[in-house]
Amino acid sequence: MLAPWQVRTGKYFPDSRSTCTGGSMEPHEVELLEQYTKNDPELKSLWEDHLLYEKQIEKLENKPYRTPIEAQTLKQLKKQKLDGKTRFMAILDKYRAQATQA
Repeated sequence: MLAPWQVRTGKYFPDSRSTCTGGSMEPHEVELLEQYTKNDPELKSLWEDHLLYEKQIEKLENKPYRTPIEAQTLKQLKKQKLDGKTRFMAILDKYRAQATQA
C-alpha cells in the first residue's frame, strides 16, 4: 500500500496534506520537483536526502523516551533537513525565475 506522499510516478513526493515536510509543500512545488529532479542531479539528491531525514526524524520523534545521544541526533537531523530544504527551494526559485523570463 502506498503512503500518502507517494505519487503516481512511483517516486516519493509529498502532497500538500501529508505530514512529510510538515505539510508545507504546495502542489505547484511538488510539480516543479517532479519536473526538475529528472534532469537535475543536485536537486534530486537534496530531495532524496530530505525524505531520508524526514523518516529518521519521525522515527526518533515517535520514541517515548530519547537518550541524550538520540536527542542530539534529532537536533542535527532537523538542522540538516532544514539546510537541505533551503538549498532545494533556492534551486526551485531559480527555475521559477527562468520560467517567468522565458
